[in-house]
Amino acid sequence: MMNQPHQIPLHLETEDKFLWTLTGRQVCIIGLGLAVGYLVFVDLTVQVSLLFWLLGLFLWVCFALAGVVVAFVRVQRRNLEEWALVWLLYWSRSRYYLWRPLPEENDTPEHEENNIETKEENNRW
Repeated sequence: MMNQPHQIPLHLETEDKFLWTLTGRQVCIIGLGLAVGYLVFVDLTVQVSLLFWLLGLFLWVCFALAGVVVAFVRVQRRNLEEWALVWLLYWSRSRYYLWRPLPEENDTPEHEENNIETKEENNRW
């Protein structure tokens, strides 16, 4: 049996094509934008008025374009939904950290001195 060289894949960051030249992620995001836009359009055109029909059509186009932008735009090799998650995690964490030195062993308060025996008993298990 001869040792055959193994070919190392070079395009690890390339996503598989799903529909024409679009990836599955891009198709889902564009479809979501079209679907949400259509739902807004249908809700606004319930009232028979040219103004509401034009507003619904405008919002449908806006949602569709937003889906296209989110599907295709990348910032620093990350997709926009990844940046949205980074932003959400950043804003969900606390901003202020309070530093307090740990109490030294000699500075134990009186109420803790009485509980030293019970703490030692609980740590046996």
